[in-house]
Amino acid sequence: DGTTTTTVIKDGADGESPTATVVDNGDGTHTVTITNPDGTTTTTVIKDGVDGVDGKDGVSPTATVVDNGDGTHTVTITNPDGTTTTTVIKDGA
Repeated sequence: DGTTTTTVIKDGADGESPTATVVDNGDGTHTVTITNPDGTTTTTVIKDGVDGVDGKDGVSPTATVVDNGDGTHTVTITNPDGTTTTTVIKDGA
């Protein structure tokens, strides 16, 4: 149903660690149980996600760098849609 549950497990002051177990419930869910050193437990049931629709293929921008010969470089980013961003960078001293 889209519900998100977050459980924070803090470091133990006495150096003891909690234990975690995961059980496959056989119905598309898993039960995660955290047992603290003092015996208290936190249990969460996690539901397997439904297969989603494949996304579109990603397209990457291209980058070019030109040495201007005067202590600067021009960096040009060309996006997949053809738009560009140009920046001039001075050499560090």
